[in-house]
Amino acid sequence: MWFLLDGRSPVDAIHAGTPIVVATIGGMVVTLILGLFLQRYRKPDVIEVETYAEPVGSRRKGMIVHVITLAMFIVPFLTIILGILLKSVIDADS
Repeated sequence: MWFLLDGRSPVDAIHAGTPIVVATIGGMVVTLILGLFLQRYRKPDVIEVETYAEPVGSRRKGMIVHVITLAMFIVPFLTIILGILLKSVIDADS
């Protein structure tokens, strides 16, 4: 999209952006494989006999983590949608 705004033709933008997309996908695959490998070979958790109550702030911290994670996916999506809706207002020539 940024290559198109830069003034390149759609075919040139695709050719310029493909290596970036391929590198990103490759990085994600490597990260996934490394994570699965580390998960498989980590030490097992020690199971305690006594059960303890959940700490007071842990539920709130978990909610904050979920909200931040959702925002990481929602904000870029909304930015793309707003860019499409407001493309007549955006000055792409500067």
